[in-house]
Amino acid sequence: MNIGDQLTGRVKKIRAEECLWDSETGYSPQNTNTPSRFGQFNVANLNSPYGCSLSDLQPSPPSLPDINDKPETPGLMGMISVSDGCGGGYSYWGSDDPINGMRNPHITFRPSDSTMETEIGTEDCGNYTITYGYDQYGNPIAKVTAKSSGSANTAKEIEKGINEALYDLALDGYFSVPNNVIGAELANAYIDNRLKGLMGDMASYMAKNWGTIAKYFPDFKDPKTAFYHATIGAAIGSEMGSVSDIGLNWGDLIISDPKYKMSEKDLKITIGMAVSYNDKKYGTNMGFYSSTDVNGNKTLGLVQVGNLILATIYAESASFNPDGIRHNLPNKDNGYTESWDLGLMQNNAKDKDKAIAAGYLDPIKSIFMGVGTMFNKVYLSPWKSKSGIAPSQENWMWADYHYQGSGTARQNAWNNMIKLSKKAPWIKPYNEKAAE
Repeated sequence: MNIGDQLTGRVKKIRAEECLWDSETGYSPQNTNTPSRFGQFNVANLNSPYGCSLSDLQPSPPSLPDINDKPETPGLMGMISVSDGCGGGYSYWGSDDPINGMRNPHITFRPSDSTMETEIGTEDCGNYTITYGYDQYGNPIAKVTAKSSGSANTAKEIEKGINEALYDLALDGYFSVPNNVIGAELANAYIDNRLKGLMGDMASYMAKNWGTIAKYFPDFKDPKTAFYHATIGAAIGSEMGSVSDIGLNWGDLIISDPKYKMSEKDLKITIGMAVSYNDKKYGTNMGFYSSTDVNGNKTLGLVQVGNLILATIYAESASFNPDGIRHNLPNKDNGYTESWDLGLMQNNAKDKDKAIAAGYLDPIKSIFMGVGTMFNKVYLSPWKSKSGIAPSQENWMWADYHYQGSGTARQNAWNNMIKLSKKAPWIKPYNEKAAE
């Protein structure tokens, strides 16, 4: 049996209309007329889904990606693409025998008949239990059930958010298997561990912090929104650099004090969750490991922006002090207006006492506010396209420049972002002129 026959057999249950992106996602190009976040492998926007036929499936020549678009050693042997004869199709990372025995988390659309076929683990998340594994097509999937203290409707929405995030991550290579993992058994074990780690980190984080985040930011009262961004955020955090990459020891930082209830992992998940949320809010439409700007140049992805935020925290508070407060005396640069900068990301406020009462010193609120400010800066930058194409590196330099203000902190933040982004050697050196 040739590859085309095997692939046809594998997807024989997929109906023709499912050549379109799942309309339930809410981020579908077909529904919103905007590009979906991870467009690299997306199915084409077809005028008539009923024109697709499984008999039209034809294997396309293997296409090898840029290695910098993926984890450090992306893919097992290469990419196999399948065309459906209508401009749609799917791609996945595979081995010499990609069909027999190896999971396939990279089909570009989740069939509507997708159900949990193989369970590999469960996680406790407060009032809910998250079971995860793979559907009948080999795609990562989660099922959420409510405990006696939970809500069945909330569980359903949590499940939607997690599954939407898992699918986006699969499309952008999060579950890609490194070249040095040979054979289906080891490849499956690698993907299993990747999924287990992600679900464990996300569930633990949300059990502790969902209430706090929703208190400060009402959008996160919606379970689907909260768990979508928590899942993407946990994935971003797992790929970010460590404070040790910029010469710091977590145990020496003030934020490591148990009273703040914030581990380095929690800090990075918070950053990742805020980056994921603002990527949607501002329409920056970044890829996970990298993006492409309006001129076709490689630019920052979600992971690198996460590292830029971590570097910005260091620039704003060298000791990572959540309780740090700086008094800005009236001068000509601030219009002779007194103000204060508070917290990890030194968010500005006119009234110090009101800001403290509003939670400005809470690390979670400080990070979400600071990330929002950084995205607002990039939105105000000379960003050539605010309609679906990611900002350039120079746009992010501009945002960094205007977040930091005067002095050398902006250059230091960019340079430390580079140190944190070891898997992205394509990041440009800081250019003061480009950022002005």
